[in-house]
Amino acid sequence: MKNTISKPFRFLLGLILLSIISSSVSFGQTILTGSVSTKHVCRGGSISVSYSANGMFGTNNSFNVQLSAPNGTFTTFTVIGSQLVSNVSNTTFSGVITATIPATASVSGAYRVRIVATSPQVIGSVNADQIYVLGAPANPTFNMASSICSGQSFVLPNTSSNNIGGTWSPALNNTSTTTYTFTPNSNFCANTAVRTISVTPTQEPIFNQAESVCAGNTILALPTQSLNNITGTWSPALNNTQTTTYTFTATTGSCILPKTMTITVNPRVQPVFEMATYSQSYCSGDSIVPFPQTSLNGISGTWWPAINNQNTTNYTFTPSQGVCAAQVNQSIVVNQSAIIDTIVAAYQTYTWPVNGETYTSSGIYTYVEGCTVKKLKLTIVTSCVVATPGLISGLSTGLCVGGVSTTTFSILPVTNATSYVWTAPAGTTIVSGQGTTSIVLNIEEGFTSGNLAVKSVNPCAESTERIKLIGSILARPASISGSVAGLCAVGNSNPTYIATTVANAENYTWISPEGTAITTGQGTQTISLNIADSFVSGNLVVTANNVCGSSLPTSIAISSLAAQPGVITGVSTGLGVNGTQTTTYSIASVNGAIEYLWTVPTGATIVSGQGTVSITVEFNSSFTSGNLSVESLNACGNSLKRTLILYSVPRIPLSISGAFTSICSQVSSELTYSIAPVLGATSYTWTVPVGTIILSGQGTNSITLSITSSFASGNLSVTANNICGSSAPRILMLNSTPRVPGIISGISSGLCSIGTSISSYKIVPVLGAVNYTWTVPTGATIVSGQGTDSISVEFSGVFTSGSLSVVANNACGSSAPRVLALNSVPRLPGLITGRTNDLCPDTNGVLTYTIAPVAGATSYLWTVPAGTTLLSGQGTTSISLSVSADFISGPLRIAATNGCGVGAERSVWLRSIPLTPAITSGSVTPCGTETYTCSSVTGAVGYTWTVPAGLVIISGQGTNTITVNVTNATVSGNIQVRAFNNCKTGAPGSLRVRSCLPSVSRTMSTEITEESISNSELITKIEAVVYPNPTNGEVNIEFTNELEKNVSIELYDMIGNKVSKSDIPAGSTVGNLTLEGMTSGMYLLQVVNSNNDIIYKTKVSKQ
Repeated sequence: MKNTISKPFRFLLGLILLSIISSSVSFGQTILTGSVSTKHVCRGGSISVSYSANGMFGTNNSFNVQLSAPNGTFTTFTVIGSQLVSNVSNTTFSGVITATIPATASVSGAYRVRIVATSPQVIGSVNADQIYVLGAPANPTFNMASSICSGQSFVLPNTSSNNIGGTWSPALNNTSTTTYTFTPNSNFCANTAVRTISVTPTQEPIFNQAESVCAGNTILALPTQSLNNITGTWSPALNNTQTTTYTFTATTGSCILPKTMTITVNPRVQPVFEMATYSQSYCSGDSIVPFPQTSLNGISGTWWPAINNQNTTNYTFTPSQGVCAAQVNQSIVVNQSAIIDTIVAAYQTYTWPVNGETYTSSGIYTYVEGCTVKKLKLTIVTSCVVATPGLISGLSTGLCVGGVSTTTFSILPVTNATSYVWTAPAGTTIVSGQGTTSIVLNIEEGFTSGNLAVKSVNPCAESTERIKLIGSILARPASISGSVAGLCAVGNSNPTYIATTVANAENYTWISPEGTAITTGQGTQTISLNIADSFVSGNLVVTANNVCGSSLPTSIAISSLAAQPGVITGVSTGLGVNGTQTTTYSIASVNGAIEYLWTVPTGATIVSGQGTVSITVEFNSSFTSGNLSVESLNACGNSLKRTLILYSVPRIPLSISGAFTSICSQVSSELTYSIAPVLGATSYTWTVPVGTIILSGQGTNSITLSITSSFASGNLSVTANNICGSSAPRILMLNSTPRVPGIISGISSGLCSIGTSISSYKIVPVLGAVNYTWTVPTGATIVSGQGTDSISVEFSGVFTSGSLSVVANNACGSSAPRVLALNSVPRLPGLITGRTNDLCPDTNGVLTYTIAPVAGATSYLWTVPAGTTLLSGQGTTSISLSVSADFISGPLRIAATNGCGVGAERSVWLRSIPLTPAITSGSVTPCGTETYTCSSVTGAVGYTWTVPAGLVIISGQGTNTITVNVTNATVSGNIQVRAFNNCKTGAPGSLRVRSCLPSVSRTMSTEITEESISNSELITKIEAVVYPNPTNGEVNIEFTNELEKNVSIELYDMIGNKVSKSDIPAGSTVGNLTLEGMTSGMYLLQVVNSNNDIIYKTKVSKQ
């Protein structure tokens, strides 16, 4: 049976099948995921996702928003939003889906989203932007003032301290306290914030206006607290010389406005008086007209003190109260009226200088001169013969305070004497009578003794002195007689002692040693002693006494022992020289001695005489040296030892005698020097100073010297010799005019002070000098040490500069001076260390420059070139600076300073452009292929070469060596090379080349002399100093005077290439060039003016 379906049914069935198929199967539908509303979203926050879709989507189709994993991939995802979509036509449509970020989303990572359809299942594209999930909302924080003064400007930041952006509301208000709300921008996960800005009203201090004052009057201190109780300070300091406005600044409270006050200072008027009357001098007692109380210009006041016609007085005019005028001072000279007596003795006639009159007879003459009455008391004598005064009468001793303290001495008148001159000893004073035949003498405390002298005089002669010895104390006893040794209980136990008689002595005081007792005679000239068993030795002392005191003591040593023997006689040197030797030694007999005990040194033996005053001693070859001693013996015991030192070698010679020790001008003279013969010596060795020659006598005790022109000073010495050896040398210093002292050590600059300062200076002692003479400059004073090799010098505030010098002196004269220049300002600083070339801002960063400290400097003044900035270190020995992009070159200068001023400047030239290279090799007549090389430049990163027509660079461009080919038969021009660094290109170094001709040598040109570099004559010469020269790199040019015009410093190598140039502006005193990177050798430096005239030139050696 044929199944048939009607057409309408088949159409309906197709629609149904198509619907079923289209709801589950994708036929070209697409979804494009668009942008999101925010890229930063908080956990739990919402985002809006846009999309655009194309194609048919069934009803009840869901568009789901999928959130990727934190790493942006969709291996795992979360549906965070959805939207039902129905589009049954094949068209393009769009929409926006709101999605919510899960509260558990990770805050690390970057998310993506996409939209996926469910019916049919279509996976949309991934959005372009990454989404960042933030944590819980943050609280914005701010660091800002919470209060302002009324009217004060302020700003609320639109970004918080923790980097949250937003806006504030309401608008800013600086007149009243306001609360402001900060609302974060929508792309920040943050809360709002609230801040209240308090506005404090301003206050103005209130003061009473200060009164005006006269110039120079004291201005009362301005109050530090205002009438409305605001405390603060005033500035500037009070000035009583001119009208000044002062400002009050509050130190307590807030929002206080500054307050000003002007204090008027009125100038003082100078009173004018007619002073002619008061400018003349008066005699004491003259009438003086009082001063007027009102000046010629109408200023009233008073004069003080009252007029005084007895003495010269200074008077002061003081203006009346309230008058702004100056004081006036006037001095009135009052000469004292006087009577002057002149006592004159003359021979035959006398001319009085006061009036020019000549007198021939004795008398009193008068002359009035001004306020003075002069009297001449004249004695005329007719003979010039005057005899010595006779004996002086008066006491000789016992003159003392408490005894005779005032006494009279006199002589008889001497014929033809008109006066007498007395001279009193120290400790006494002539009270009256000087010039007469009798004086009264006052004895002062502490007087002991001295000579009183008198001589007679007349106008044409004077006698010899008559002398009288006077004293306060008695003469000491001349001696004590009595036993001095062997005093003991078993010997002489009751000796007697007698002191010599002393004139004017009233009694005698004896003091006996321990172990003795005075039994009779104390107070007299003679005493008896008792000697106890305990007595050993001591001094017996006696003094003479009277009312003025006691004489000096006289004493003798007494002992229980026998007296010490006297000097031992016999040979003491050269003993045992030739093997066994026998010698005799002896002493004088000792009073009271019974026998004698001798002791000999090792190597010596007493052959005979022990116990007597003479012994014979044998010395063997082992003897070197030692003591020979002897004691005297008696019943009381042994005496002290007498000792003689014995030697096997000679003793040191005694002093050297000669005609001269100061050989000043004895050149070519023959001088003799000698010593006494030394016992045991067989020869003598003389050593003479440089510049002298022994003519004869070497080996003997007398030599003859010749003095040459090279002699300075030195030691003449001699030793005594024998077979055993030589003695120590005896030395005699021979002097000539001293040599110039060595360098003076001490501070030579920075000698400055506010007041005074002390410095020390020293030289090494000069051979033969006995003292030194130092000379200091104005403003300096030698405090101590003049005459020695070291002085201390005090510099006052007025010292500026000068020379300190010293000469060495002796009996022959003085040396030439050694001089040290002294300055108050510091010296020129040493070289500046630091980078000087290739100073690029991008590569060098911060640059450091340093000098060594300068003696006497308290600070340092740096000046940096244009295009650089001094960052730190001004005032110190080290600075940091930076360079800008427009910096080219210029001098860096430094001067040391102190309280007295600024010293000379040291400078170094800084450059950003590289130095000019010098072409050091290559032919000046190139043929075929040639190679040219330039010197390496420090800091250069490459080199740019240019060649003239006819040459082609085939290799090496950019390096310091190129190879060229000759392409034309004719070549003429310069090969040039420039060094470049990271920021600049330097000046070119060049080499002149010409065509290769068979008749022309292909070597470089001959050395260029100074004269061949420029044909121009020196137009206006200048003076300059170039240093250091030779140099390792930098060279400085210091001009004697400031430059009047701009100049250029040019440097040429010896083949005529200009390798460096520096422009120096007018007014400069220093320039600078560097030879760093240049080859060693000779260069020519010249200074040219704007007309290219050479005004200075010199050679510079590069090491």
